[in-house]
Amino acid sequence: MIDAIQHYAQQQRETYQKERDQTDKDKKTINDLYLFLSKSMECQDPFAEFDASKYTSNVLQIKQCENAVYQRESTQQFSDSIEKFIQSQDNHFIGKKIAILPLQTMQLEEGKNQSFAYKADKDYPKVTIRVYDQENKLVFQAEEKSKKGHHHFEWNGTQNVSPIGVPLENAVRCAPGAYKVQVVAPNNQGKERPLTVLQYAQVTATERGENHSMLFIKNDQDQYFKISTDQLKQSGYCLMT
Repeated sequence: MIDAIQHYAQQQRETYQKERDQTDKDKKTINDLYLFLSKSMECQDPFAEFDASKYTSNVLQIKQCENAVYQRESTQQFSDSIEKFIQSQDNHFIGKKIAILPLQTMQLEEGKNQSFAYKADKDYPKVTIRVYDQENKLVFQAEEKSKKGHHHFEWNGTQNVSPIGVPLENAVRCAPGAYKVQVVAPNNQGKERPLTVLQYAQVTATERGENHSMLFIKNDQDQYFKISTDQLKQSGYCLMT
């Protein structure tokens, strides 16, 4: 009889310890989710409009996950809710264009504008954007203020300066073809230094991996690339709205 009681007590202790370990594990997952959310907010496009409904949805998702832990729902249900939440964050990229890849040349099409982005490492009172044709002749020049971060720029495909930088009275449409972009800013000595120029590429699909998601992107030359969401957040990006 005593042996049976001791065996039962031991079973109860083991069961309690397993439930406690599982709850601790689930709480850690909740903390990971909080970290994921905070990182997502840090890396969001600063020019994007605030979406109150999406924020509310995120808060509700967290609350559901917390309830799954404290109400001791199955681990599988909890994991599924986490997975659905993270997947919903990845899917908002599909169909949109992001600037993450270095730009070598861009193709101007008949009657269309061409967009690109650049990255400023600090605030600048003036940055200069220049576009050159295939013969390395200057065809376009513009100036703007720039704060630290990623910036979108759209070239209307016109020539507004002479090859030596003299403004033209009337801009003319450039011929279709390949063009190079240069963005420069003054350094501490007042000399020009180049800034990083990025091309836009469209996100065609996402794939959820074990530790992070992968984005499949295609540029204007129909070249495909794959990049993780972790790499995207670490390097920063410009989202075309």
